[in-house]
Amino acid sequence: MRGKAFRLEVICSARDRGLPKAWWSVNATNLASLALTRQTKLALPAGAIVTASLDLVRGPRIRELNSEYRQLDRETDVLSFPQENPPDAAVYELGDIVISLTSLFAQAAEYGHSPEREAAFLFTHGFLHLLGYDHVSPSEETEMLELQKGILKSVGFGR
Repeated sequence: MRGKAFRLEVICSARDRGLPKAWWSVNATNLASLALTRQTKLALPAGAIVTASLDLVRGPRIRELNSEYRQLDRETDVLSFPQENPPDAAVYELGDIVISLTSLFAQAAEYGHSPEREAAFLFTHGFLHLLGYDHVSPSEETEMLELQKGILKSVGFGR
């Protein structure tokens, strides 16, 4: 993917719930662009159009989704739902990211950083899952977290 041009669209359902839609639109697109240029899991042709959707929900809704799709009856902070694409697709629909605003604000307070930093962390984490990264094994976790850390640092959301 390095050096190849692409067009990215992040469709965000954000309403003004502490972080305005404009914040999400700009930062999610920047974070996703960096992830796409640094990742190695997904081979995209030059000029590809890449889309992803982002939905911001409250704790009870993400608990429902987590229970329905992962059979885990508890709240979580972010869920990713990758979508399969044919290899010759002109538009790559990566999938959906769902972030719990309840968790976002609670975790920002718990970790002592801004809600904006936590939002960037959760979005980047979810987006990397859409690209095929995971943290099931220790080596996968190291690879994913190092990539995530580098992306966040490069846009001023490092620790």
